[in-house]
Amino acid sequence: MSNSVRWRGAYACVVAACSAVCGLDTALSRDEPALRVLPLVVHIAEGEAGPVADAEFVRERIAFANRIFAPYHLAFALVGCRRIGAVHARLESRADRDALARYREREVIDWFVVASLRDVDDRTQLRRGVHWRSRRDRSAHYVITSTLGKAGVFAHELAHYLGNPEHSQSAGNLLSYTWTEALPVLDSAQLERLERALRDYVARGELRRVDAQTDAALNEQLARCEATPAGQPRRP
Repeated sequence: MSNSVRWRGAYACVVAACSAVCGLDTALSRDEPALRVLPLVVHIAEGEAGPVADAEFVRERIAFANRIFAPYHLAFALVGCRRIGAVHARLESRADRDALARYREREVIDWFVVASLRDVDDRTQLRRGVHWRSRRDRSAHYVITSTLGKAGVFAHELAHYLGNPEHSQSAGNLLSYTWTEALPVLDSAQLERLERALRDYVARGELRRVDAQTDAALNEQLARCEATPAGQPRRP
């Protein structure tokens, strides 16, 4: 057999192998779960010198949450940014938390940012964040974070919002108070509860899914918020 024939045969084998691998890769990519993007509306309380949080505060927390939830094919997009009155800047009681329910909007996760959040069970303490259900309407629930909290607090409270009311004792778990240097994770039971809650929220019309958000679209929402004075609640 000539060398040219051998080379042609070897080349054909390489092409066939490459095609098989490429075909397998394409099939795997088709089978990957689609990214689910959930809409957020952030409501920022007014402080003495303007909003208690700026655009970078919001951007950092959404970006960090998206990094944490990416392995679970979940992301969050800001679809609205509102400013609410200074009366909500410091939440001292359960009634103060309940009062935020009037600002809820339809089919989104409502996120309230305040200057301080009193622990209603131990009044000597300030909380960094909470997933709160209104006592007057248990279907009304939302995330509240204080500007005292680090970026990860928002992601932690989102995990509570998405069907996980209990904390974890495992270091490095998203629902633990003890994180490691690695990104925090959810365990299999927490992920199962998250998926079940997400299906229920969408089926009930409590949440809708939206398209992934570009940086430009996020910046547009934040700029619109900064240019708008604190307003009255919208009808949910």
